Amino acid sequence: MKKDNENVMNIKIHEEDKKDIIELYKVAVEMADKVSHRRGVMNQFYLTLVSALFAGSVALYKTEVPYLVLIALLILGTVIAFVWRASIESYQKLNAAKFKVINKVEKQLPIQIFTDEWKYYKEDKRRDFSDIEKRLPLIFGSICVIGIVILLILEI
Repeated sequence: MKKDNENVMNIKIHEEDKKDIIELYKVAVEMADKVSHRRGVMNQFYLTLVSALFAGSVALYKTEVPYLVLIALLILGTVIAFVWRASIESYQKLNAAKFKVINKVEKQLPIQIFTDEWKYYKEDKRRDFSDIEKRLPLIFGSICVIGIVILLILEI
């Protein structure tokens, strides 16, 4: 005789279906890990791009390039910094949604690894990595804006 369990998602789970649920849980965890990896790669890309733009602007400043070209590069750096921040926020929301699903499924398991990990992390009064991560584009964007202001002052 099949034993049914009422789960937190208000659907009945047969004992033989638990293996399928565990497999789906593994897939969800793997996909969340892949999103986190893509997020790290994206951050490396934007960090490299904005750094190169800023370094290129500084190198070009020492040449005879018109200051409007330098300002254009720094404006581009500022725009890229804002796109970078928006991308971080998008990945943050995607990860949050993935972990809501993972946490729901965990309620059906004997232990709740990610739910407990997050609880202990918050108890330790740690800052959310996303909050720290989102500051980098703001710093680079600010550096570009300061560079624009300096160039405008020097050319007046």
